[in-house]
Amino acid sequence: NGCGHALLGTESGTIASPNYPGTYPSNSWCKWRLHVEEGRTLRLLFGDFDIESSPGCRNGSIVITGKSGERRVGPVCGKINATMKNVTLETNEVTITFMSGPHRSGRGFLLSYATDQHPGRAAEIPLITWLHNINR
Repeated sequence: NGCGHALLGTESGTIASPNYPGTYPSNSWCKWRLHVEEGRTLRLLFGDFDIESSPGCRNGSIVITGKSGERRVGPVCGKINATMKNVTLETNEVTITFMSGPHRSGRGFLLSYATDQHPGRAAEIPLITWLHNINR
């Protein structure tokens, strides 16, 4: 679908921006819906985050919204600090939207998710294994 690799499971998975780890393309717009069992909490772990920094994140960003469309995180661009690398969302469903502007700058992102029932799984998906699997 042109929106980067997605390995979505019922309890954990990984998504990435288009062309990751290469430079993401200009004027991209991608959406992923993560839905886990009712009553579970989603935990997100950014393994890598490099989206062009710009005022108001106009040249690229990630926005995370809840199932009712309420904004949970973002827009986020540039580099993220340690507190943003590991995010717990008190919901079982989110939509992650990636947008890039007219400029091309950055690798984009690599994100793992898991539930509160299996919190370690987000960290168990190492970058090397993930890259090996998508390059087969």
